[in-house]
Amino acid sequence: STGVVGFFLNSRYEINDDWSVYSNMNISKSSSFGRYAPSLAFTTVDADSPNNPTNPESPYFLADYAPNAVPVDILHRFAGLGNRDNEVENYLSDLLVGFEGDIDGVLVEFGVRRNKSRTYDIGRNYLVRSTAEAYIADGTYDLRNPSANPDEVLNAMKAVISRISEYNQDEVFANIQFDLFEMDAGTVTTIVGAEYRTEDYSDQYDSLSEAGQIGGSAGNSAGGGRSARAAYFETLVPMSEEVEVSVAGRFDDYSDYGSDFSPKLSVRYNPSDELVVRASIGEGFRAPTLDILTQKDSFSATSVSDVQTCLAQSQEPDCSVQINNIIVANPQLQSEQSQQLALGLAWEPIDNVSLSIDYYDIEITNRITEFGASTILSRDQAGDFIPAGLGVTRAPNGAILEVISGFGNEGVRNSTGLDVNVQSTFEFNELGTLRTNFQTFYGLSDKVDNGRNFYDDAGVPQYRGVLNNTYSIGDFDIVWNLNFIASTSEDTVGGEQVGHIPSWITNDLQVNYNTPWNAKVTVGSNNIGGKQPPLFAFGGRDYNFNLYDGYGRIVYARYTQSF
Repeated sequence: STGVVGFFLNSRYEINDDWSVYSNMNISKSSSFGRYAPSLAFTTVDADSPNNPTNPESPYFLADYAPNAVPVDILHRFAGLGNRDNEVENYLSDLLVGFEGDIDGVLVEFGVRRNKSRTYDIGRNYLVRSTAEAYIADGTYDLRNPSANPDEVLNAMKAVISRISEYNQDEVFANIQFDLFEMDAGTVTTIVGAEYRTEDYSDQYDSLSEAGQIGGSAGNSAGGGRSARAAYFETLVPMSEEVEVSVAGRFDDYSDYGSDFSPKLSVRYNPSDELVVRASIGEGFRAPTLDILTQKDSFSATSVSDVQTCLAQSQEPDCSVQINNIIVANPQLQSEQSQQLALGLAWEPIDNVSLSIDYYDIEITNRITEFGASTILSRDQAGDFIPAGLGVTRAPNGAILEVISGFGNEGVRNSTGLDVNVQSTFEFNELGTLRTNFQTFYGLSDKVDNGRNFYDDAGVPQYRGVLNNTYSIGDFDIVWNLNFIASTSEDTVGGEQVGHIPSWITNDLQVNYNTPWNAKVTVGSNNIGGKQPPLFAFGGRDYNFNLYDGYGRIVYARYTQSF
């Protein structure tokens, strides 16, 4: 269950003919509750434990299980502790105050911004691993009958865990826009600006979680701070009535890892009122964030799909198993560097119908990527790239002993594709107006270090799109959205795509009533047909939760008042 309360305020005040002050304020609070199955954890039962079936002194002794008493590894659901309940509260405040003015034809803007967010996450009925292991070893905890254990035993094994996260950002900015000189085709204008901001981040777990003593949870504390400053410019040069050139650049300097410069050159050619041709080339970067630079090592009993481990445990090949997953930080992460090339056109062949097609070619060097347990296992099977320090360790029988996961720089990634947009407006006089907007993406190539094409891998559809239709009549707007995700393979084995996941289409419907008192009443449903995502083993779940959602039909109502 979830709940959200929010307040938004945008305002502008004209001080005089040349100056104005504006502000944007956003304050929100959200809360949610989640209930999960009781903690599931691995533990080793000592050879002399009353809970060990190879111990002749155990009431659960199995004479044929082993010739001698030996330690036994078990995976146990601590059902007696009850379901794990989590209550999460999120607070966000964002305030921006700025001034705009005109000083003898020079446009000036400056201001400040403060953004604060805080999250409280409280979890109940989690397992204290060290206590559980001691109780299992000496027989205090009855492994065979978890719900029959006395309350004092179960309560001693329980923990209330906490996680308090904060992210604060303060920023000041300023820019000026002015004319440089005149050319035959018009005036050359430029904008020059600067920014300075500080970031403070804290993600504090309780002490037992930090020590790795909590079963059924994952993660560890992180925190740090940085400052960043930037300067940028953009100059617009009208070469002729049809051709316009823009030259831009931005310099960023971070206190913790270094600096980057990002230039860009773009050209716009407008041969007629119906056609625009555009092209751009530029460079960019993305700095590693504070959380992935500073997080402490953390343990997670992660659910994955792994054929070798399933067979080693005498289960079906497509079973879901929990494995030991150590999530590590990478303080040596470098910033991503990118080069982008874009070519496109916008065309209006007839009135009220427009089409745009854009081709992009992006090369990212040192790409910052999260390599989770499922990704590492998939790449290990396919023989694909895995960063140094991350990987999987297996037992002689092929079962997973441990997976080391985290973030890494992925080398060189090349992506090419097309973005297509078609818009139309049809008016039927007193019968209303129909507006349509079709937006689709089609991937041509996505490769790392010039390897195989990732498109059509599980979770990497080659194309997806949205068709938005809005029919307006009187005070009513009726909206129908069709969402489409292409089919993919189910898995990649030895670099070959195998299996088939069908395409996924959902429909959203919404009705709006525009009231005479400047308000809007909305009722609608996302995924009105309640269509479930394609089911297949992915990351220990029954579907790819990164690509599809499993919420089913979502019905909502909303009231919006404008002043």
